[in-house]
Amino acid sequence: MSIVKLNEEEVREMRIFYQEEMHRTERKLEHLKAMLAKLGVETSSKPSDPSETVSAETPRKRTRKKKRGPKPVWGAFILKRLRQLERPVTYEDLIGDAMIFFKADESKRKKIRQSIINSAFRLRTVQGKINTHNVKGQREVVVGLSKWFDEEGNLLPEYEKRISP
Repeated sequence: MSIVKLNEEEVREMRIFYQEEMHRTERKLEHLKAMLAKLGVETSSKPSDPSETVSAETPRKRTRKKKRGPKPVWGAFILKRLRQLERPVTYEDLIGDAMIFFKADESKRKKIRQSIINSAFRLRTVQGKINTHNVKGQREVVVGLSKWFDEEGNLLPEYEKRISP
């Protein structure tokens, strides 16, 4: 163990600091006792076990962080479907596949469409896992994995051939 050497000025400053902390703590303790007395709780000079004073109504603190909501399934679905098909697909193809895969009725089509478009946007802009490509002569864009595109963002010729009309 090392020995700390302090000069008189440092000792004086430390003494003042700890005396102020002691006074501040005593004032807090007096305030706590007064508030507990108002609430009808007996206080003793000895510290008691805090678990004894916790009532059944008081919720306990969680020891682990609460998990966030459900994990998004659409991003994984899009990536899995592109890998399975090995070709770029349109959003409508993805939506149709999702309707079949999740056995959803037609009333949920709009919600599924929006979910797929939002997930594709995140996959494209945030994660960089997919890209889109405008097909000449078609109004819709096709979605493909990023590795299917060159550095300029053009679809590689082998995948361009696989686009279904």
